[in-house]
Amino acid sequence: MSQFMLLLYDNPADWQTISPEEMQKAIEKYMAWTKKPFNIDSKRLAGDAGRVMPWIPRRSTGLSF
Repeated sequence: MSQFMLLLYDNPADWQTISPEEMQKAIEKYMAWTKKPFNIDSKRLAGDAGRVMPWIPRRSTGLSF
């Protein structure tokens, strides 16, 4: 069976604007998603927030991915 990695990004500042009830609901929804049969693991890759690598269009090299 093929395995894929899903990388999620959110803006931490957005979490400052929601109510405790909304945050609890979001956490419950995420925890339910992690228990789905298709999900093998759900861990942070690192302790820090990481960084966003913007996509920069470039001239075609003839290679396709």
